[in-house]
Amino acid sequence: MNALELSDRIGRVGLRARVVILVLLAVAPLFCLLVFGAVADREVALANARSRAIELARFGAERQADMLQQGRELLTVMRRMPEIVGDDLEACRAAAREIAADHPQFLTIGVVDPEGMITCHSKITRRQAFGDVALHRRATAPDAPRFIVGQFLISLVTGKPIVVMASPLPKAAGGAPRGTVFASLSLESFQQVSAELAGAHHAGGPDQVVLVMDPRNGTLLARGPDNAQMLGRVFADHPLVRAMVASPDGGGLDADGLAGVPRIFGFARLPIAGGVKIAVGLLA
Repeated sequence: MNALELSDRIGRVGLRARVVILVLLAVAPLFCLLVFGAVADREVALANARSRAIELARFGAERQADMLQQGRELLTVMRRMPEIVGDDLEACRAAAREIAADHPQFLTIGVVDPEGMITCHSKITRRQAFGDVALHRRATAPDAPRFIVGQFLISLVTGKPIVVMASPLPKAAGGAPRGTVFASLSLESFQQVSAELAGAHHAGGPDQVVLVMDPRNGTLLARGPDNAQMLGRVFADHPLVRAMVASPDGGGLDADGLAGVPRIFGFARLPIAGGVKIAVGLLA
């Protein structure tokens, strides 16, 4: 098409149409600028939300870690108590019952012998196998740390969801292991703190969710707001769990939540918790 033909066609366009075309050409840059600005504002808002979710997760980790620290301190004292490490089982059971009564967040307290049998317990008197075999194996290993956190369990004694914490007893004179002292933490305690964090005014109110996860197996240990049907479920292939495994010290991501709601997540590691992490999810 040559210039004369183009000019002829433009000449045949009505005045009103030409005015509309001119207006559109005039506002197009402004429209593009508005769209670009909206996209940029959205990205800034998302970045701020991610930072906020990570900070909230770190705050929540400090709150949840307090209970684990209490367990650590309790076991440190118990492993040195003559009543606990001695041969008098009745004295041991009486001490375990008294300690459990003073620390209701721990459902059960007791001692496991080197063969993995419970010999002293705050609730039962019969010998029975310790429920967390892997935890006992780790606690009686030659290089066992002083404090170990197990994985999610349903207590054989109480029937409630728990996480067991353990500490090896001082070795016998010949260096042989003497067993393990343990305390089972009720996950209702985790659940209560998660619910408080989810509903706190400074934490964003009901539009957020607080999760305590064990990325070693993807198990949900606690959730706020409360959703009892989800506790204990395994989400090993969920993007949040994969991100926790890939970033052990914490981080953030945008993903659908465990219930399928799109969220902006921040997560942080619980100190001394064996890899357990807390996540805060804000609405995307």
